Order: sequence, then structure tokens, then C-alpha cells
Amino acid sequence: MPEVDSPEGDGMDRWPKELPTEALAEWLNQRFDGTLMGHLGMLALEVGEERAVVELPVHQGLTTPSDHVHAGSMASLADHAATFAAMAASGREMTLEQRPVAVGISSQIVANVQKGILRVEARWLIRAAP
Repeated sequence: MPEVDSPEGDGMDRWPKELPTEALAEWLNQRFDGTLMGHLGMLALEVGEERAVVELPVHQGLTTPSDHVHAGSMASLADHAATFAAMAASGREMTLEQRPVAVGISSQIVANVQKGILRVEARWLIRAAP
């Protein structure tokens, strides 16, 4: 397995390009402490060129006064999975300044839950030529 930086210190200086999907997901999970992903409780399960799968267990910190999951929690989960998929699909190591960021995101919520685990899968629909 290629060497990558440790989770201590700045931890995400360089995105590793050659880790298998589960190893890349674990590399990310080790860096969630002290971040929004860690605070919300996200867990990356798979991150690779074709897709990213991220879960979020429902807990009271994610809910509205009616005990349903807040839409912002769902949007954050989708945004993180899409960003991870874009980073992995680039096929290259990249610095913090080179990483993709969302410039627009929209969602349409058709149902909501009060318990369980939210799971999102981000996949490419159209890939630009390199």
C-alpha cells in the first residue's frame, strides 16, 4: 500500500490516489475528528473512481423539533459523498488548493425518517474527457 500522511497534524495535505476503495474510505474516516463529518457522525464506506458511499446514523443532533432529519444534514451528506467521488475520480494526488468544491447544490426531499441510517451513493452521470 502506498504511504500516505498520518491523521495527526494537518492530515489531509495530499489526497492519496492509489489506495483501494475501502482503504481510501478508512483514510478519510481517520481524518473526520474535529470536522463537520465527524461532528455529524458520517462514515465513509467506499470511495473510488466510480462511486463513493457514505453513511450517517440518525441521532438527535441531526433532527428538527419534530424529530425528523434536518434537510441540511441530508444535503451535507450528499455534498461530502459527491466531493469524495470527484476527488477519487480525478486519479491523481492533489493539494488542498486543487480539490473540487461545490459551487451549487440542490435537493428535493420526497420522504424523511426519524431513526435508522442514511446512506448516500454518489456516482458519475457524465464524465468529462481528460
